[in-house]
Amino acid sequence: MQVASAELWIVVTRHHDGRRRVRDYAVHLPDGAVLLRGQADNWGRDLRLQAPGGEGLLLRRRRLFPLTGRIDILGYPQQHALGWCHRSGRVRGADGTRFGRFRDARSMRSRAGEGLLAGMLEAALGGDGTSSELSGPSGFVWVLDGTPIGTLVRKTLPFGDSDPAPPSRLAALGTRILPASARAAIARRTAPHGWCLTREARAHEIDPWLAVGAAVMMVELAQW
Repeated sequence: MQVASAELWIVVTRHHDGRRRVRDYAVHLPDGAVLLRGQADNWGRDLRLQAPGGEGLLLRRRRLFPLTGRIDILGYPQQHALGWCHRSGRVRGADGTRFGRFRDARSMRSRAGEGLLAGMLEAALGGDGTSSELSGPSGFVWVLDGTPIGTLVRKTLPFGDSDPAPPSRLAALGTRILPASARAAIARRTAPHGWCLTREARAHEIDPWLAVGAAVMMVELAQW
């Protein structure tokens, strides 16, 4: 299983199963290959991510989550404890070892002396035009002992849709009457997006399953 890859993509889509609205999760490699799939909804406490072979993660909000803010990260199917994360972004191992915190890009940008972290975030965004759209929780820097060890940012996917929908008549009309700059801006906003998790060398000392579980929960919390 390639969850230790330095770059992974977390993609969230939505559908209605006839009873409730469901968020579908997929964890991809940069070439689009799917490692894990799962589902979440606002009523259940569990988010289970599984590989085709059956192994994976179980992310479980504690019963007192509204008070404690804690989510357990378990291996699946054995349900052995890997650690936990907090809605504030803190990550800990099963033995309580601190593994840093995912810090919201919005709070970083509002503080002085955060140039290194903000610069790392800008580099992760890659200048694809989404940087100015971070009015919501669309970017995080993973910080351990004051040092950035990774990023989790929402941006355009590097792999395409295998079955893209045909362009609408309105979109086709737009390609004829809008200037190129406007068409490019629309294309950036409507292109498929996902959350890119990148990890520096120091982050690879952390159990990759714990890292992926914590990142998925940060994405899940950002949907609320």
